[in-house]
Amino acid sequence: MPLNVHLVYTDEPNTERVRAVSYCVPVDDTHQLGASIRWLPDGEPEALSGREQLAPGGRKNASYEYIQRHPDDKEAVEGQGPIALHGLEHLVTSDQGVMLFRNILRKATHAVAQCDDPKGILRDPVRASFVATSAGSVVRD
Repeated sequence: MPLNVHLVYTDEPNTERVRAVSYCVPVDDTHQLGASIRWLPDGEPEALSGREQLAPGGRKNASYEYIQRHPDDKEAVEGQGPIALHGLEHLVTSDQGVMLFRNILRKATHAVAQCDDPKGILRDPVRASFVATSAGSVVRD
């Protein structure tokens, strides 16, 4: 079963965010299990620990009115229903990234079906030993 990294915070300049990596593993077509690893540099106060509520702003009991005025990622995802029906979408030019990504996934799926590697797979241990990456979730000055 695939393991997906869906959130990475890094120690970028000018940010107060916790450094974290979150993973999710599909259980079936409509459920997933998730886990996060978080860390703080020495001397910083404790971060949140334990189970977190998946609600806007981490609030357990956000009212319907609050959610409508302050939507969060949770509403964007849940608003699609248990399984998103792409046939009901009305994609526009600003959705070009979505269309490009779906095309990449289609090509990768086709390559695997043909017993080929999708783009980006490195089988050479020397080349695959270190792949430089960067990520962040910050607003820069």
